Amino acid sequence: MYIGRPFTFHTSVFALPIEVDGKRLTSLPPGQYATVELPPGRHSVGSPNEYWTRVISGVPHPAEFVVEAGKSYYLLPKRWGEDSGYSYTMVGSVVVPQKTAVAHSTFSVQAAAANDAPPPEFRQLNFAKAQ
Repeated sequence: MYIGRPFTFHTSVFALPIEVDGKRLTSLPPGQYATVELPPGRHSVGSPNEYWTRVISGVPHPAEFVVEAGKSYYLLPKRWGEDSGYSYTMVGSVVVPQKTAVAHSTFSVQAAAANDAPPPEFRQLNFAKAQ
């Protein structure tokens, strides 16, 4: 399994803690990816639901998927917002609106044959050995 963290406009510069089946795998900075061998069966990948993780990437939701022998799995961050609205601030006599929402995050999972090329997003990432 490959877990990537491309640097995009909404990616925090801080490393994101990654857990596999509830056990810490690594802290993954933007622009890097990590790998881990998983046996066939059901697995969960996500970040711990802690204050700092919510600040970095939003409320975490683990990605649940089934690993099959002979396949590679590529995970990339996925974010969305809920409960959107606006807050308003007065700057002098001007009202400044600001869009607000509760951010959520998970990982999208792409399965591929073991010999297939990785998704394009992984070509721009550097390998980070899991700690």
